[in-house]
Amino acid sequence: MSPITLNIVAFDHDTLVIRMLSLYINIIMQENLTITVQTEINAPIEKVWKLWNTPEDIMQWNNMSAEWHTPKVENDVRAGGKFLFVMGLKDGSFSFDFKGTYNKVEVNKLITYTLDDGRKTIIIFTGNDPVKLIETFEPEKMQPVDMQRDFCQAVIDGFKKYVEGGFNLSRFTLAGVLFLIIFPLQGPCCLRAAVMAPTGRVDEVF
Repeated sequence: MSPITLNIVAFDHDTLVIRMLSLYINIIMQENLTITVQTEINAPIEKVWKLWNTPEDIMQWNNMSAEWHTPKVENDVRAGGKFLFVMGLKDGSFSFDFKGTYNKVEVNKLITYTLDDGRKTIIIFTGNDPVKLIETFEPEKMQPVDMQRDFCQAVIDGFKKYVEGGFNLSRFTLAGVLFLIIFPLQGPCCLRAAVMAPTGRVDEVF
């Protein structure tokens, strides 16, 4: 009988974590189309985690433009915990709730949640200064996938800017956010804080 040869490949810790979580994503979302966006943030993981999850910080970076605000954030970051982001125009003419339930939370590593409409999201944090943030979500079926991907990428790029040193809301006008009111997105992160610039292209958030 011929001997059995095993090919063993060594991975560093972060690579192994990403491979394992990617397998997890494929298993729980195998029946549905998903969108993945990512960014790399030059900050310690403890800071990234805190600013992503603390209500006071969410209220600062989770605004579409100077005309928008997030007056209320509830965020119970634990398995079974609920979250609610209330967003709207400052003049009170339009608002909406972004809410769901956390399924799995591993501090500084992983967040998974299910929106109230049943769609799932997985957020992976790996590394430490820089931190790689990878978000995979099930898109809203009535809106173009590319648009949702671009918006969501802009959101996490904006979060990166907030963590690394601030952002500027002043460049966006009411005309820029009217697009989102008329053609609202329903994607997990996109609905929270994305905006179509007046130029008609996805520009930058904040």
